[in-house]
Amino acid sequence: MKRVVIILLLVIILSFLLGVVVSRVAFGPNTTARGEITDFSVETRAICEEVKNSTCYYKCHDEVFLILAGKEISIHKNEEYVCHEEGWVDPRTKK
Repeated sequence: MKRVVIILLLVIILSFLLGVVVSRVAFGPNTTARGEITDFSVETRAICEEVKNSTCYYKCHDEVFLILAGKEISIHKNEEYVCHEEGWVDPRTKK
């Protein structure tokens, strides 16, 4: 029982020290804009690809991106695809 308590105390102390180190690295003197680290947004996009098949010329699916500190990270890719014919025009494109 004594070992379990000691191990738990060491884990708590190490996690606290890790938090201090990470916060110093993230918000240290070399960081030019502290707000850039905490800025994030979530964006959903339709990703389309040409397959040039007779039944499915364009194959599209939705993908969700997390934009964190200017970097895009794909967090979810919808497995359901929507097929479009050859003359299909994406309504989101500007003319």
